[in-house]
Amino acid sequence: MSAFRQKQPIRANALAVGLLALPLVALTVAAVAGVLHFFAGLPWDVALVAGAILGPTDPVAFLTVARRLGVSPRLVGLLDGENLLNDFTPLVIYALELLMRCYRAHSRLPTPR
Repeated sequence: MSAFRQKQPIRANALAVGLLALPLVALTVAAVAGVLHFFAGLPWDVALVAGAILGPTDPVAFLTVARRLGVSPRLVGLLDGENLLNDFTPLVIYALELLMRCYRAHSRLPTPR
């Protein structure tokens, strides 16, 4: 059952879904960007874009197994909702970083090193 068909469990767990997805995905994106910046030598803006692309996880395999094993519907709904935000959060980070990169290219702001 898709998260789009499970509106009630996702709404009931909105705070938990938000606390799981948003900070943890942002932390993962920052960690990947930090590794790429310090170990691969990429500039911060490029490392953040790459972190936004590479950082989020996809729990589809876990959700399939959890449903087959009969895991509680609340937990499955929670992870299904978190999966929706897992896809959304890095797209916002990616778009904001590209926007800042374009802004820096056409202004006198210094580029971070």
